[in-house]
Amino acid sequence: MSKISPYRNDAGDVVGYIFDCPGCKSWHLVHTAERNSLGAVWGFNGDMERPTFTPSLNQRVGPFPQGAKRNGQDWSGKIDVCHLFVRDGMCQFLDDCTHESAGQTLPLPDRKPYG
Repeated sequence: MSKISPYRNDAGDVVGYIFDCPGCKSWHLVHTAERNSLGAVWGFNGDMERPTFTPSLNQRVGPFPQGAKRNGQDWSGKIDVCHLFVRDGMCQFLDDCTHESAGQTLPLPDRKPYG
């Protein structure tokens, strides 16, 4: 089973890759051939089992609306951050992450089958 899955545009061309993040427990899309909405594109080593993407990935969600809760705590106005390097199939989480894996290095899990 692969660590990443291809992401295709409407024409069927592979323009990026998706992986399941062991830190934030979500998935990330990395654009490698077609720029994302912010104009960014990442380098990719071509290895589906031990991928490396450059530069780092920095996903931010929020700010959360008034009254938002996470684990019983008020997250009003806060921003959820998952900032990492993916190198040789390992996720190196930077200290500015807001999840429990900040500062840790974890292996990429196999992609979960959908459907």
